[in-house]
Amino acid sequence: MKEIDGFLEKVRRWADPQRDIKAILLVGSYARGQAHDESDIDLVLLTDEPDKYLQDPYFTGAFGSINRIEKEFWGRVTSLRIWYEEGFEVELGIATPDWIFEDPLDAGTLRTITGGAEVVIDKTGRVERIITSVR
Repeated sequence: MKEIDGFLEKVRRWADPQRDIKAILLVGSYARGQAHDESDIDLVLLTDEPDKYLQDPYFTGAFGSINRIEKEFWGRVTSLRIWYEEGFEVELGIATPDWIFEDPLDAGTLRTITGGAEVVIDKTGRVERIITSVR
């Protein structure tokens, strides 16, 4: 299994000064502790300005050397799938904060969170409570 702590630290350092970013979550197999060598790193970035990141996805170069980027559309979330030269494949879902703050949670959001979620950064102080409440 790939060691992702260094990668996540780069994400944290980049996100910290970005005022529009409210939270980033690690979801999926890495969050469940079930990742294997072929697992991608699944992140959800919650921002007040999703178009800022979707229109210029090369901000992801702050996390490593980009080999290729593709966009994927999943309803309320648009994902950037990034392949890094360092060997990581990352799916970075980008959504507005209501993705997690809407009450009740959307069925897709609930499925994502109950399928494994950990806080990478939370500037609101509310995300961990929401994750814990639906487990």
